[in-house]
Amino acid sequence: MKIIIAEADRELCSDLCARLRKRLPAGSLEVVDDGRGLMERVLALHPVLVVLDTLLPGRDGLSLLHDLRRLPRDSQPEVIVLSRLLGGALLTEIAQLQPAFFTTLPCDLQELTERILNCCREQMRAGMDPAMGVDQRIARQLHALGLAARSKGFSYARLGIRRILEDRRLANALTKQLYPEIASHFETKPACVERAIRSAITAAWQKEGILWQTTLFHQRPTNGEFLTVLADLLREEAAGQME
Repeated sequence: MKIIIAEADRELCSDLCARLRKRLPAGSLEVVDDGRGLMERVLALHPVLVVLDTLLPGRDGLSLLHDLRRLPRDSQPEVIVLSRLLGGALLTEIAQLQPAFFTTLPCDLQELTERILNCCREQMRAGMDPAMGVDQRIARQLHALGLAARSKGFSYARLGIRRILEDRRLANALTKQLYPEIASHFETKPACVERAIRSAITAAWQKEGILWQTTLFHQRPTNGEFLTVLADLLREEAAGQME
């Protein structure tokens, strides 16, 4: 789980990051103070959220917001826009680019902190575009939780979540049905599937931490808990879209 704070005002950035670090796992925040380096960091880190000041040295935040909206749909982070300018044309242009939230500076930093945290929660729980395919939505879930996209556990977990989403009974038949099915698909052994998923979950929990551990999981989840909870989140999201 990564959040990029793109802010050149050192005092504001320091205060905001101090507040966020009290609520987020270590390593969640990345600070960029020059507009020229932001897109490079976005492409490297795949953040779920960018807090973007429109006044950045090197390159203005508004042009960067345009670039963020040109990214593939499943790679676009949510954006919270900060601005010291109040021009009507600027507000119209920002609104057209659909940030998650916009506020003028100076602002109440405690309120901004809560907005950032709530935005991240929405990204995980219900912020995925319904136009995305199921695999894309699952991948975005896993990435948001800190699983390494290149790991075997990531790929195995993605298929496992999709199968539980399709057939809820598989949540109670991991060893007998789900792991063998995944193993057959990837031409490996069921024990390797179980071990790779468990290792991916453990690595995400220990190295980056899971932002949602206080709302989804109270302790490191088992493979079954992890796969089932994420499948249920997707199921709830699909049901909400049909209402």
